[in-house]
Parts: sequence; structure tokens; C-alpha cells
Amino acid sequence: MNYKEKQVVYLDFAENFNSDDSEYIVGKNCTMRYNTKTVGGHLVEGQGLKNLILPFFYPAVPDENEMVPQTITFVKLWYYTFYSLIDKKQKYLAVALGNDNYLYYSNLHVHNGTFHKMPGCSALSSVPDAINFMVGTDSVIGFASETDNLLVWYCDANPYLVKTTPRFRSICLHNDRLFAIDADNDNIVRYSATFNPLDWTKDISSSEDADSIVLNDYKSSLRKLLSFKESVYVFQDYGISKISGYSLTKKFYSTNIYTTTSKIYTDTACVCGEYIYFLQEDGIYRLDGIDIQKVDFKLNSLFGLSQDDANSCYFDGKYYLACKLDFKDGESSTHNNALIEFDFEKKHFNIIKGVDIVSMLPINIPAVHKIIIARRDKNILYELSDESKIDSISSLKLWRSGVMTLGAIDDKKIIKEINIYSKYDCTINIISNDKSAKIEVKGKDKMQHVPVNLVGKEFKLEIVSNNDKMLIKYLQLKYVL
Repeated sequence: MNYKEKQVVYLDFAENFNSDDSEYIVGKNCTMRYNTKTVGGHLVEGQGLKNLILPFFYPAVPDENEMVPQTITFVKLWYYTFYSLIDKKQKYLAVALGNDNYLYYSNLHVHNGTFHKMPGCSALSSVPDAINFMVGTDSVIGFASETDNLLVWYCDANPYLVKTTPRFRSICLHNDRLFAIDADNDNIVRYSATFNPLDWTKDISSSEDADSIVLNDYKSSLRKLLSFKESVYVFQDYGISKISGYSLTKKFYSTNIYTTTSKIYTDTACVCGEYIYFLQEDGIYRLDGIDIQKVDFKLNSLFGLSQDDANSCYFDGKYYLACKLDFKDGESSTHNNALIEFDFEKKHFNIIKGVDIVSMLPINIPAVHKIIIARRDKNILYELSDESKIDSISSLKLWRSGVMTLGAIDDKKIIKEINIYSKYDCTINIISNDKSAKIEVKGKDKMQHVPVNLVGKEFKLEIVSNNDKMLIKYLQLKYVL
């Protein structure tokens, strides 16, 4: 009997990821990967999380402090910058909501490892939205929620409540006004007086006064506002509206620009340069201000779960999405279990598996260029790390191919051997329709030849590692049929 010897070669592990189409169509390409990434086509370890490190008395002291465990766990993070008349300089703070419903802060340039409770502030009754804006000459941060009065803080003084304002669900600053979703009127967006964001009283004699806009489509609840380019965008559960202004009268009107039957997870909507990106039930979308397009990374089947905890941020030209993915491994998750880093320009993404992230805060100031990350029920904050570890424990790394028929699906084949260049220890699993082979590869800085002799009609390949490091430059399967 004549056997034909053939081979499957993996020279570039950056080849197409595809978890949406049939595994038979996908073939040798990747259908699942996490805690790995590709550099120059080579498969290497991905990113991880480490304890947050911030400067200690920058720039006077060339030192840094690692954050220490706090008495609270972190629920939400915001950024606040202001000019201090007391210290005669610009200051930069990270502000946090703790699980005790109090607000806390830490100076990003004078970090002693701890967060301090905001002075003179009572506990909040719900998670607020927050924004930086000006009140006169003061740079303040405002906290708006559906159940509490607007709380305003100028860091040189104690915070105060603005009891004359409505309660708000979401708030944003656009040009010289604040825009906010009225918590008590589900189809109304209000806007403040020009140059006076604390004045929400309508005065019909002035075009600079506060007013409101009624969105009459009633498609779903108004959830989130974003200022983007020349308009304010209103994200709803199943649609998006745009608020624009009449240039002469300084009044505003709304138009519905998008309607969908697939739920929008509005907390994932994020301005990313020239686009707004957001997650729907059926995948990632982008808005350029007019048109909305689906961004197809062939991982939409992984989003087949409720994403109500999903959140996002934009940093260094990349969109970061904390969400819940179905890794097809039988494991279930109540909350988020992954962080995806999307590089839309390079059409590339990386997945960190095993992290439940509740809030992310991108910071780009002198001496601090990083994303500050809050994880559910953790009393410490984190940042991204080039080491593939979480809480100092090496992450499980996986790369999986689709189903390879290696010819006619009914014909038997024999995988005779693999040739691999792997600098570090890893495990190769070759799974057929009948049996499987588990091959432990000892890391070497050269090509290795490993016999297999696995019979089957179709095969799937997995590369798995629990080591800190991974570097696989070449993998070849030799088979006969």
C-alpha cells in the first residue's frame, strides 16, 4: 500500500483567528487563544496584571510606591485634575468609590500606597457618573446619580451638594454646557446654562439658558451620554440618538441615527480617537459620527453570554474591553472573566483570561502612563504587566487550532511526528476523532523532533503552557494518508 507523506506547517501564529465559522472551514488556523500573543509571527506569553505602582513625591523624589491592601474594595474609578491655589500647581488624582459607598482619592504624583476618604462627604446611595468641569475659575469634579443630589468637589475645599439640580443617570460636558439624562424622566436629556454648569433653570428670555430635549422614539431607556466631535450621542438599550445644536439660536434637537434588535451594552461605549466603539449582543461596532459598522474579528461567538458587567476604556490607541467570554471549556462565570485588548489599526487583539474587572482608568500624565484597574471584591488596584501573571501566579496559556481533516474526511491518516522550536516547556495536545496524544515538550533553543503515531480521520491541535515564558517559533505536523 502506498502512503503519501504530507505536512502542516505553522510559521506564523498571527494567521487568522476564527471562532465564528465552522471549525472544518477554519482548519489549521486558530479558533481559541488566551494569555498569549504573537510577536513577529512567533507565539509568546501574553500580558498579565500586577499591583499598581505610582510615583512617590514626583518629581522631587525619583522613587515609586506599590499600592498596599486597603480597608475597602473598589467599585468604580475616575480621574480628576485641578489647579490648586494652595499649592500653586496642577494636581492629578485618582478618585474611587469603595464598597462602603464612600468616595476616596489618591494623588497620582504623591502616592504613599493608600487611598484617603474624601473629606466632609456622606455615603452615596448608588454608583454615580462623574465628570471634570469648571465652576467659575475652579476645576471641579461632579458626581451625578439617579438617587443622590449632584455632588461637586474642588479639592482645595470640602465637597458640596447642589440640591437645585435634577438627579441624573449619565452626564457629559459638551462645549460650554453639561448634558445629562434626567433620572426621573426616562426620555429627557437636560442641558445646563452656558458657562454655568450648575444652573439648570430654564429662562425663556435667554438663548444661553438651560433647557431640555425630549426623545420621543421610546425605543428603550436612555443610558449613557458621550460628547463626540460636534454632537452629544445618547446611547440606549436598543438605539442611538444624536443631539445637535442650531448655531444661531444655541438650542438643540435630537435625531435617531441607529436602531437595533440586539442589545447595546452601553457601559462599553467609548470615544476612541475618530470613532466610538461599543459592544452589542452580536459583536463589536464602531460609530464615526454618522455611519455605524460592525467590526468583525471572528470572535462574536465568544460573546454568547450576558454582558451587563462589561466596561471599557481607550488607551494608547487601543480599545480595552472587560467582559464575559465563553471559552468553550465548560467553565461558567457569573461576572466578567476576560480583558480584551483591541488594536483596530493593526486588526489584532489579545485576551487575558481569568480577570473580573469592574472599572478601568486610563492615565497619561507626566511619570504616569498606564491603565489603573479595579477588580471585583479586591482591596488593591492593578495595572497591566508584560509578565503573564495574575496575583503573582503564572497564567494558563492556550492556543487551539480548528478541526483539520488533512484530506478526505472519511480517510484515516496517521500523524507520524511533530517538529517544534519551543524555547520553553509546553504541552502539545493532538486530539483525533478517536484518540488523543499528550506530548510534553522540554524547552530548548533549537528544533526538536518528537514521534507521535496517532491515527484518526480528523485532528485538532492545542498548545498549552503554565510557565511564565513562552516562545514558539515553528511547529510542523508530519502525517501520512
